[in-house]
Amino acid sequence: MSEKMANATVYYAVAQARFNTIANMAHYVDAVQDAFRRRDFTTFETHESTVIDFDDSTQTVNSSKSPAWFFAQADRKAGFMVSQTSILFHTTHYETSADFLPKLLEGLKIVHEIVGLAHVARIGLRYLDAVLPRSGESPYAYIVPTLHGIDLRGESVLYRVHEAVFPIEAAPPATDSLLVSRVHWRKGAVAFPPDLIVYPHTLAAKDSFIAWGTGEHIVIDTDHFVSGQFPIDDAVLSAELRSLHGRSKDVFNTVITQHARDAWHVEGAP
Repeated sequence: MSEKMANATVYYAVAQARFNTIANMAHYVDAVQDAFRRRDFTTFETHESTVIDFDDSTQTVNSSKSPAWFFAQADRKAGFMVSQTSILFHTTHYETSADFLPKLLEGLKIVHEIVGLAHVARIGLRYLDAVLPRSGESPYAYIVPTLHGIDLRGESVLYRVHEAVFPIEAAPPATDSLLVSRVHWRKGAVAFPPDLIVYPHTLAAKDSFIAWGTGEHIVIDTDHFVSGQFPIDDAVLSAELRSLHGRSKDVFNTVITQHARDAWHVEGAP
């Protein structure tokens, strides 16, 4: 996930920062859009996103609609999404972390200069890696045996998922940290997990993943975030992003086999 692999597996990557609520964000959208346009994010769309809140006092789940504004490159390989509470940068054409991680901070700086944010409350990364076996190979060759699940006498799997949730020790200014690792076994075209409904579909998929077609494959889904009260400071936020990326890379290397490393030219071991 850091150095560029000869056979890249990341088909979607997203970095998000949640900040203090700006209820009047719509008032600033014209200025935000103009700033992104000048940086070649010329495609502009407005969508509605669903916000889900859990009320501890009543033990009820409430949902509401909130506007979200999308700013994408003309080729739709990458883009930003801004809402009243967050900004995200996402791409379907991931290259390296050195290219990817700073983009979120560049977008955050744009919004901060126009709106005047107080702090960042949460920072997160999510990577989707597609494990597409070569002709004559099985997905089992690429994933460690502990994640193979039930083998029904050689029958192919339509869908199954292995999930593990890890509370990670947080260091100030972070107060909480969580890492969620999911390994999806699928049969069909390369697709997105059901909780990612809107964001990826505003971008254009990479040709190599479309051309692969359908068949049995695996998606390694790594989701890691930290919460706290972070200053709007590039050095602080960049350090948090690098830490999140490092742990996400560790998970990826723990999940895959030596056969996968050789096939993808991945350096290093778990």
